[in-house]
Amino acid sequence: ISQPTHPTVRIEKQILQERVNSGQHMEGIAIEPTQFECFHVNRTTNEIEQHQATVHARLIPFDEIRARILQRHTNMGIVRICTVDIENLSNEVLKSFLCSIGEHNETNDTEQIQMLAIKHMSTRHFKIWHDHSSIAGHSHLLVMIAAIYD
Repeated sequence: ISQPTHPTVRIEKQILQERVNSGQHMEGIAIEPTQFECFHVNRTTNEIEQHQATVHARLIPFDEIRARILQRHTNMGIVRICTVDIENLSNEVLKSFLCSIGEHNETNDTEQIQMLAIKHMSTRHFKIWHDHSSIAGHSHLLVMIAAIYD
């Protein structure tokens, strides 16, 4: 009987590095370095050795997250505003759309109504959540961001 085993730490690091290099995962910007002492067993001398290790918190700018979500949504066909389609709609249809989202304007200028409709149809909304708690007793915050679909 054979059972699968978990990959070693070295293999997990290689897989993660490959995903970062390919752009599948975002590495972010290294901030706030923290040093701590590590102990490991030297296999040749069979002694415990001590060394310093440095770890960094990672910051991923919101602009990068937005650009990545836009690219993903464009590839999936979620974001697809075609101005030709809006130009073919009548003013009454566009006004009823603007009324339904609470953005009705009393103007009769066709171009202004079309630009307002394009603006509201191409606006993306994000939900941002965090619970104001720290991670592992440090001052790091975890913020989750997701797109709101309509």
